[in-house]
Amino acid sequence: MTSPPPPPPPHPWAPPAPAWGQPWGPAWFPAAPLPQAPGATAGLVVGIVALAGGLVLMLPLVAAPIAWYLGASAHRRAEREPERWRPGSARTAMILGMVGSGFLAVGTLLAIVLSTLMWVSMSAPSPY
Repeated sequence: MTSPPPPPPPHPWAPPAPAWGQPWGPAWFPAAPLPQAPGATAGLVVGIVALAGGLVLMLPLVAAPIAWYLGASAHRRAEREPERWRPGSARTAMILGMVGSGFLAVGTLLAIVLSTLMWVSMSAPSPY
């Protein structure tokens, strides 16, 4: 009796076998992208509205700290579970919220200084 012939070598274009614990599937299909962390899209929308509206009026900038909070909480969740969520929009919402909060702080301080100067100039007796 003769021994069976050895198996043929793999084709050079065949994908390598996956590592242990990895799902088996064709290597030429990319994995589906991870979804955004919950609250990331809401924070992004609030941040865009706050900054775009803040350029026209001052009032929408009040929403900037909300965008910062929503982005930070979504970013924390994405950092806790990186295999489940992606932090892209959460980070952007955080940055928009920070920039909008900075504009809000500067605008508030400017309004306080201008109103104080106006009040002092109105209360001072005029020589005329």
